[in-house]
Amino acid sequence: MNEKSIPVWPRLDYSQAEAEFDRLLTIGPDEACEMVNLVVDSVRFYETAIHTVDSHKLSDLRAKTIDLAERYGFPGHRHSGGSSTFDQELAVLFESEVPMLEVEASLSSVWHFMTLRVLPDVAIWRWPGDDPKSRAEDDGVRLRTHRLKEIRRNLFRQAWYRQNLLGSDACRILNEDAFVQLTDRMTLLGNRALNHAITQETLRYWKRPGFNREVLRFALRLVGQACGRIAVESIGEEAREQVVSECFDRALRERGTPDVRVKTEPRFGEYDSAAPDLIVVREGGSPEENRITETRSAVEERFLELSGRYRQELAPILGACDFKTVSVLLDESSAALRSRTMSLRSNRLERSLSSLVDVWPTLSAGEQSVVASTLRFSVRSIEGFSGDKAGVLEGAEAVFRAANLALGMVHSGRHTT
Repeated sequence: MNEKSIPVWPRLDYSQAEAEFDRLLTIGPDEACEMVNLVVDSVRFYETAIHTVDSHKLSDLRAKTIDLAERYGFPGHRHSGGSSTFDQELAVLFESEVPMLEVEASLSSVWHFMTLRVLPDVAIWRWPGDDPKSRAEDDGVRLRTHRLKEIRRNLFRQAWYRQNLLGSDACRILNEDAFVQLTDRMTLLGNRALNHAITQETLRYWKRPGFNREVLRFALRLVGQACGRIAVESIGEEAREQVVSECFDRALRERGTPDVRVKTEPRFGEYDSAAPDLIVVREGGSPEENRITETRSAVEERFLELSGRYRQELAPILGACDFKTVSVLLDESSAALRSRTMSLRSNRLERSLSSLVDVWPTLSAGEQSVVASTLRFSVRSIEGFSGDKAGVLEGAEAVFRAANLALGMVHSGRHTT
C-alpha cells in the first residue's frame, strides 16, 4: 500500500480523554462497551487530510478485534496463558486492518481514540484491575495506566508498532520476551534495514537447539557493538546480513549451552529475589562467617569500583528484583527527592533514575542488580541525610553516575539526560 492510499485516523486530545480514562480504569468490559462511539463526523483529524478513516472502517476493525478476543475468553476471564498469544495475533490483525503512517502512529491522540472510543472493552479486558500480574501498586492502576494511557506501551499502539517494525511472521512466531528484547533496544531501532536483518536472523535461530533468552540478548549486544564501528547505512544488504549473522553465530557458540549451576542461598545482606523486600541475615556468627562465597558479575564489580567511598554501603544491598519491585523503588526515590528538595538538579536526577528503569527488560540479572541497588541507595541517602541541604543529592548523584558508567549507557546511547 503506498503512502497516498494510507488513511488518516481520528484523534482524541488528552484534555478530552482524561475523564474517559478515569472512568475506564474503574469498570469492566461490559460497562466499557457503553463507551464505544464510532461516529467521526465531529472528531478531529489531521487538518489537511484527504483520505480519512470512516465509521464503517472502525466498525469493521472493532468486529474483527472482538472476534479475536472472544477466542481467548472475552468478555470473561482470559484463557490461562493466552495473553501473549492474543497480543501476537492482535499485531498480525493490525498489519492488515490498521494501515497508518509512522508519523501518525507516534501520536498519543490517535491511540487515545482507539482505546476509548473503538475498543475500550477489549482494552480493560486485556488489562483488568483484578489481574494479580497488573498490580504494581494501588490495585494495578499504575501499570494499567501505563498500558492504556501511555503512548509507548499502549496495548494497541504496541500491536501496530511490532508488526510495523518486525513483520507479521515475527509476530506469529516470537514470544513476549523476544519482542521486548527486539523492540526495546533503542540504539538498534533507527535503521529499518538493520531491524529487518536482526528479525530474520532471530527467526532463523528461533528453533535451534540451545537458542534461548540469553543468546538473543548477547547477540543483540554484539550487533550493537559491531554496528557502532561501521556506517551501517553505507554497506550493502549482503554485508549487513553477514555482520548480523556472525554476531548470532558467536552468541549461540558462547551462550547457547545452558548453564548448569547449583542454586545457592542469597548472600549475607543480599536482597532475596523470592522476597525482594527482605535482607538475608543469619543469626549467630560474624558477617564474614555468615557470608556465602559467590562471585559477583563483572558489571556489579565495576559498579562498586566506580562508586568509590559509597562502595561499603552499596555492597550489602546489591541484588536483582522483579519489575514490580523496581517500579516501587523508583516511586519511592521520586517521592524522597520531591519531599527533600525541588530544583532543576533534583528533577534531572529523578529523570536520570527513571532512565535506568526504562531499559529494565533489556538488562541482565547483574545489570538489574546495579539498577535496583542504585534506587535503594538513593532512597536511603536522601531520606537519611541530615547535613547541609546543598549536599542532599551528592551521594545519589555519584552512585547514579557509577551505575551509568558500569552499564555502559553513555556509550550505548541509552543515557537520556
